[in-house]
Amino acid sequence: MVYIPTALNTPIAGRPRVAIAKRQIEEHFDRLGQCAFTKKDLGEIFNEQRNRWRLSTAMRLTDFIDYLAAKSHLTEVALTPTFEEYSRKLVRFTWRDCSPLELACTIRGGAYLSHATAVFVHDLNDQPSTTVFVNREQSPKPPPRSALTQEALDRAFAGDKKQRTSSLAYTDGRNRFVVLAGKDTRDAGVVDAVDPYGGRIRVTNIERTLVDIAVRPAYAGGVERVLEAYRGAVDVASIAELVALLKRVGHVYPYHQCIGYYADRAGFPPDLLGKLRSIGLDFDFYLAHGIASPHYVEKWRLYVPQHLEN
Repeated sequence: MVYIPTALNTPIAGRPRVAIAKRQIEEHFDRLGQCAFTKKDLGEIFNEQRNRWRLSTAMRLTDFIDYLAAKSHLTEVALTPTFEEYSRKLVRFTWRDCSPLELACTIRGGAYLSHATAVFVHDLNDQPSTTVFVNREQSPKPPPRSALTQEALDRAFAGDKKQRTSSLAYTDGRNRFVVLAGKDTRDAGVVDAVDPYGGRIRVTNIERTLVDIAVRPAYAGGVERVLEAYRGAVDVASIAELVALLKRVGHVYPYHQCIGYYADRAGFPPDLLGKLRSIGLDFDFYLAHGIASPHYVEKWRLYVPQHLEN
């Protein structure tokens, strides 16, 4: 049962008071500039505004949600896990027409959009956004105790080993949301933005996106798509910001060699290439895991798929 306070049903100037309360509630939600909510979010709004809206003391949060779903523009969205190992369904709420990217940012607290989804937001290539990647950083980890060696790199990247990918994903029936657990960077290069659908989101900026997709090309559609994104970023990426972010993120593996290769092939200016080379070319590295037909690029001491060089 939905509790509507008696006072709100009293006609005022020919209009039921409940209509006035409904209008105030809708105006409030429209002004928020937010259209995706957890139940906790709605609870905070309910508790903060209930007196101003003259809601009954008997009304509970579930009644408030049921009322908005039945009489206004609130929609309950079930996010169902796509992998049988995960059985816990998530419930979220959207207001009016809500961007799937804004919805994705509510899946985990403190999460932000990344990889192929960030490429799409920044319009760096023409790949459609069929899967939404949302990253929630892990807690800080201690640095590795042993020094990096060529043997360790070959063992991790050579042969037929593929890069591990996240199996945690949800669907709302139309979109697929892949949840990543990236390394702790204290949200380096993460910004507030407006997505192509008009939603308010948190997303990696262009420079952080270029770093991330070089590290995890599988989350960007593969190395070919990564190269396309670098070409799309030539005129908009900040060289200083890219190098600063790479150092701040602090990857153990020499991913600056991958970034240098992509930037070189995409036509970035020589000063960026020089800054990346100055970080050091101490190891033979790999553009991706398990390259079937590798070609060695001496300039970057890097193994790349042969077809990228054709």
